[in-house]
Amino acid sequence: MKKIITLLTTAFLLTVTTAFAQGPWNVGRAPGGMTSDKIIATFSDGTLTLTGEGEMQSFDNQVMFFCPWENIKEQITSVVIDKRITTIGDNAFNGCVNLIGSLPLHEGITLIGSNAFKNCENLTGYLSIPQGVIHIGGGAFENCSGLTGDLIIPEGVTFIGPNMFSGCTGLDGILSIPAGVTYIGWYAFAGCEGLTGNLTLPKGITEISKQAFYECRSLTGSLTIPQGVTKIGESAFFGCFGLTGSLIIPQGVIEIGELAFCDCSFSSLTIPESVTTIGTSAFLGCINLTFINNYATTPQLIDFTIFEELTLSNITLNVPASSLALYQNAKIWKDFNVSGLTSVDEVSASDVKVVAYYSLLGVKLSQEPQRGSYIVVYNNGKTEKRIK
Repeated sequence: MKKIITLLTTAFLLTVTTAFAQGPWNVGRAPGGMTSDKIIATFSDGTLTLTGEGEMQSFDNQVMFFCPWENIKEQITSVVIDKRITTIGDNAFNGCVNLIGSLPLHEGITLIGSNAFKNCENLTGYLSIPQGVIHIGGGAFENCSGLTGDLIIPEGVTFIGPNMFSGCTGLDGILSIPAGVTYIGWYAFAGCEGLTGNLTLPKGITEISKQAFYECRSLTGSLTIPQGVTKIGESAFFGCFGLTGSLIIPQGVIEIGELAFCDCSFSSLTIPESVTTIGTSAFLGCINLTFINNYATTPQLIDFTIFEELTLSNITLNVPASSLALYQNAKIWKDFNVSGLTSVDEVSASDVKVVAYYSLLGVKLSQEPQRGSYIVVYNNGKTEKRIK
């Protein structure tokens, strides 16, 4: 009898567990963060279906507030989201490693939560983020290595959170960051080695965090860092050896982090007076460097790793004339071919070159305009407004 009761109890529990695993679950978001029945989720034959309207609830794996399909997430092979749903909650599909097919997003989505599709490595096809999206949380597409194509972040997004696209090795098109972005978080694009084309950073960014573009080795062309940036984090552009031309660090940058530009292919470098700290191995392996302007009146304290693997005597270092003797006697700096500028803002006429043209809104132009007002950027760090 005891055995029969045990079997019946086990069968009952299995039935209850199975029924619970299939849903339905209320996953709508009510005012105050409460859960509502405006969105209902059900699971059947590998498909998770969300029906309803409005905002989806967010889940927090750190405080054990898991999504209701947490225990069966590896059984989910497809997701169907009602077109009336406007947000994807934090951690909604985090760890759904067997989710296959295209990214299940539709026009009308305005927010994609943190870690929403993290580790969905079997999602395939072109990455298409709806143009109405104004917020994408950190880690939202981390390790979605099967997604391909361009990475076009919609206008309206102002914050690129940590790890947002890190590990998206399958992306093989251009990277487009909208003008309104003011912050790029750590590891944001780390490991996106297939992204191609020029990298344009919008005016308004104040910090480029550590490893933001780590190993984005297929990005090409000149890198323009906009005015307003105050810090370039460690390994921010590590391994971006497709970046070439003139690198102009704008006035206002105080710190260049460790390994920040390791193995990049710049031919010239401009360091403004504002830079006081250059981290270990910041320009390690930048073997194409032949020309440096350093406008600091007092040489920065650096060690041999900063320009390791470079033949310093073959690189021309222009410094303020009043500081020439300081550089000629400063550790590491003295090993360059040091010459003095006639003033902090000038280089010899033969060395001055135009490196970029910008609109008054900070948009980089492909060529010099034939009419109107625009900004000219020179390789000595100076800018000039022109009117035709």
